[in-house]
Amino acid sequence: MKNKKTLFICIISMIFTLILLATFVILGNINRIGYLTNIKHIENNTYSFKINYYDKVFRNGDVYGVYLNIDKILKDNSFIKEIKMGENGSPFGRLITTEPIDTNNKIDNIQYTLKIKNNVYLYAFIIYLFLIFLFYIFSIIKENKLILAYISLLIIIQILIYLLLYDYFRIVS
Repeated sequence: MKNKKTLFICIISMIFTLILLATFVILGNINRIGYLTNIKHIENNTYSFKINYYDKVFRNGDVYGVYLNIDKILKDNSFIKEIKMGENGSPFGRLITTEPIDTNNKIDNIQYTLKIKNNVYLYAFIIYLFLIFLFYIFSIIKENKLILAYISLLIIIQILIYLLLYDYFRIVS
């Protein structure tokens, strides 16, 4: 009976996590409109820019990376020859134009979509594993096997410390 209850709770938490991630994916795939600002001249009709957003919620951040609809931008703005975006959904990029542009103005009606960053999937997986281990520990404690519970808790803490340090050293190097 106890194993069925623990399994049921784990399945419910997995379904909830999957529904939450699916919702984020669906909401991110909706086309949105922003504008290019911070346009700075670099050299020979080459400019750097940053995309800004009319939407305050769905924009580049810790959860989402921004990806421009470059074909649509080139079609709508005939003076733009090429657009290169930063990697991994960065809001910064470069554009090459056929003629000089006014850097004080913004380029409007820029379509973009959002994609969930890989870190979010990793963190969701870690949280899910953590929940499974917690339910496992609670079932062990109910059976009065405290040594096994302590060992399991230490393993969980070591895994979390390792993952946090891995992320930290990956950013630093």
